[in-house]
Amino acid sequence: MNIIKRCRRGLETRTNSKKKMLPIFNNPNKIKAIVKVWNERKNFRDEFYKLKKESEKLHYLGTLPHIGEITKNHLARNLGISNVKYDVWIQRLGIALGKADLQAGFPLSKEVKAFCDKMFAQIERATGLSKGYIDVVLWKACQERVLYFS
Repeated sequence: MNIIKRCRRGLETRTNSKKKMLPIFNNPNKIKAIVKVWNERKNFRDEFYKLKKESEKLHYLGTLPHIGEITKNHLARNLGISNVKYDVWIQRLGIALGKADLQAGFPLSKEVKAFCDKMFAQIERATGLSKGYIDVVLWKACQERVLYFS
């Protein structure tokens, strides 16, 4: 049985759901957050869709249980918000193109973010494509080592 089916079974039975998911995630805090979001999903959804600005929606996603800076950006993209994830691949690319002597990592430094933002602004202007689309293409190119940094 795949992970989604196993989680759903644990959440829908409501009996010992946390115990059933421990072998899957091995993180009690993450499981607690998943159960909370599942139980309150309609409220979370309604609050999200009440917001009009993408910046408000992005901020709201960061308030969800167990959602950090990087994960909120992944989630935002999955919900149709065009934004940059600032994952390690994008950070490395921004640093390389900025010819900076910085390290990629978390928390995201202001300097690295500035290089990434400059890179995205230049590509947006040159191509007319959205940040979200550019982010996916660059991430995949790095992941597949089409773009490689030693």
